[in-house]
Amino acid sequence: MFDFSTSELTTWLAAHEQWILASVAALAFLESLAIVGILVPGVALLFATAAAAGSVHIPLLEVLIAAFTGAVLGDSISFFLGRHYHHIMRTLPPFSSHPQWITKGERFFERYGLISVVIGRFVGPVRPVMPLIAGMLEMRPSRFLSINALSAIGWAPMYILPGYLVGSAAESSSFSHQHMIFMVATVIGGWLVAQLLWWIKSLVPARATKIKATAWLFAISALLLVILYSQLNNPLVVQLNQQAAHWFLSLRHPDLDVFFVALTALGDYKPMILWGCAVFLVLAIGKNTYLSMIWVATTLTANALISGLKYFFAIERPQLVFEPPGSFAYPSGHTTIIIVFFFLIILFTQPALKFKWQKPLLSMAAIVATSMAFSRLYLGVHWLTDIVAGLVLACMVCSAVLLGLFYKPFSTPNPKPLLIVSLVALIINIAVWVIPNWQPLIEKYQPIYSSQL
Repeated sequence: MFDFSTSELTTWLAAHEQWILASVAALAFLESLAIVGILVPGVALLFATAAAAGSVHIPLLEVLIAAFTGAVLGDSISFFLGRHYHHIMRTLPPFSSHPQWITKGERFFERYGLISVVIGRFVGPVRPVMPLIAGMLEMRPSRFLSINALSAIGWAPMYILPGYLVGSAAESSSFSHQHMIFMVATVIGGWLVAQLLWWIKSLVPARATKIKATAWLFAISALLLVILYSQLNNPLVVQLNQQAAHWFLSLRHPDLDVFFVALTALGDYKPMILWGCAVFLVLAIGKNTYLSMIWVATTLTANALISGLKYFFAIERPQLVFEPPGSFAYPSGHTTIIIVFFFLIILFTQPALKFKWQKPLLSMAAIVATSMAFSRLYLGVHWLTDIVAGLVLACMVCSAVLLGLFYKPFSTPNPKPLLIVSLVALIINIAVWVIPNWQPLIEKYQPIYSSQL
């Protein structure tokens, strides 16, 4: 019955597209509204509505703005209800029958403070009541409204994009099994990388063995970087690069562009600087001086190596898009930096994380890093060898850091602030970099189908 209802909703809205944006805003509002949000199956209904929007090709930005507006309005009303009626809220249904909903929300708020408004939006058991709890505990309205707006910027794409892409793909005859296989392979590839890393870690438990293995990794990575460059003019390598570029060019599709353009934009230097500064501040404020120095030294060294090697090797990029990046191609900076960032964050946080969270965090990081690397190939701004070189350079940098830490270990910081600030940095980057520059970004990466390949 439930599946039938959502299917009927998608079909009806697709036939009455003038109601789609209003429906998205209304459902986001209801899903975010205290009490109502607990009872309404908002996730499924938003998916169905977003699918209808994608099927009739309503601009994605308009759908995201509608969802954002509805969510912010619903949360704001919930907040002020909690603020003004906190003395009777526990006596109202359904809280009178389920007092644990408010109790869990209060514990969550007391544990995470201000940032609970952000992470609570993405945590199912407390999501519908967090704005209400924030009001009941008398958070300042200015603080709530600002942090809530930031969290809604991250929430809207997460809830809207899956349905929108499914609806768009269903109506697009050009979206083939090849595209689906590519997306699934990207996720599975990242997951397999994480499993491999986890397995390798378990193979070398002894400290002396780890030091020797890490030293070998550093030496082999440095050697591979040089060997790979020496073979760039090899006809077989040239052909491999061109065939890979042809294949990724054949995958270009407007719906996939949405994902890969957004992802690659988040890996640009300005968003990465914001993320890097945020992590540094958390480490510095937490009096983790040694780790903050490692963070700064490693990220700056990685950037210096990327820029220096690009200039030294001077390999031209593929000319496949209207506005390719102005720097040289070899190695891929996006690939190197995203791996280095995730490596350091996992290195700093994993010892203090509960075991059940360690592998999922590694898997998520590997999937994002793999997707970032593939985004550069998909968009036609790197050769395959650039990506491999970026991976090798990242291995070299990460192994150098590990070698240093073997001889001067660090005190493990509290992992929660680092992970939370990374999430907040992601949301801010979407808000101030990706969304305002969306149209120029899409135009910048439009393929020109060069005949030079």
